[in-house]
Amino acid sequence: MAETMEVKMATLRFISFDALGLFRRLTILVDGVVVARLKSREHFELSVETGQHVLRTRMDYHGSPELVVQVRTDDEVVQIEVSSAVDDLWSSVVRPSRCMRIRRLPIWQRFD
Repeated sequence: MAETMEVKMATLRFISFDALGLFRRLTILVDGVVVARLKSREHFELSVETGQHVLRTRMDYHGSPELVVQVRTDDEVVQIEVSSAVDDLWSSVVRPSRCMRIRRLPIWQRFD
């Protein structure tokens, strides 16, 4: 009889801090799949298996670099901040596919 392995899950919490999001939505991609569209100050939670995940965000033709997140077995919630780089307008002109921001927030910076 085959043993069943317990799959560990964690939560990715995406938080949008975006001035442009008042009028448009940020699209969130996890492992290449669109999982949410957020306005400014909205958040979204997604249960994922532990392991490596590739995250991106985009708005219209602007996008972020890939963020590779390693979700560990002891992680309950991994917080991810997404925003457009409105303070860096030059990047939106010369590198629109990489001008948005996506970053993992430190564990002590909670937005519960």
